[in-house]
Formats: sequence, C-alpha cells, structure tokens
Amino acid sequence: MTFMNITATIGIDRLDAVESNLRKAGVPGVSITKGKGYGLYKNFFQPDFLITHARIQIYMPGERVEEIVEAIMDAAHTGAESDGVITASPTAKMYRIDDRREARPEDF
Repeated sequence: MTFMNITATIGIDRLDAVESNLRKAGVPGVSITKGKGYGLYKNFFQPDFLITHARIQIYMPGERVEEIVEAIMDAAHTGAESDGVITASPTAKMYRIDDRREARPEDF
C-alpha cells in the first residue's frame, strides 16, 4: 500500500471551508500551520511582499488522493492568484508512534 503526503498551501481566509470539506470527506486527521510567503501573488502593500497563508498536511492511502485534493480545491478555489497550491507525494513508509508499528490502510 502506498501512502501519500498531501500538502496544501491556501489562503488563510479559506481555511474554515477547507476544514469543513475535509471533515465531510472523512479525513481522520490533519496538521495545519500558519505561515508567510509569496508565489504568483505578492502583497505589494508589504515591504517584504509576504502574505499569510495556511499549510495543511494530510497522510492518506494513495487511492483517496483525488477525492481529498478535490475536497480542498472545491473549498479553496476563488479564482484569485492567491488561491494556493496542492502537492501529493508518495511516502515510502509510515509508522505509528503510539504502538510502534508500521501504519496500515485501515488506520485511516
């Protein structure tokens, strides 16, 4: 089984909607961090061009990637350059710290 690491960088104003969609999709856990940066969109009103964004990280079995990516895009999309990006990368191995074993698809 291949696990995937899904990372989304989205506008902070879309975070509540994305979280809601992920709950509806049955995602059992997410990590969310607040960050600053710029990409296509730059905040020209700030001396460093930075905007505040949210980074969401999710580990899921590979067969659910498209479903989770769609849930994020549906909630985060506004059509603006600042909407963000999503990546999905394979994770070679994943371990559960609580019981010291390799994770299985049924854990998710």
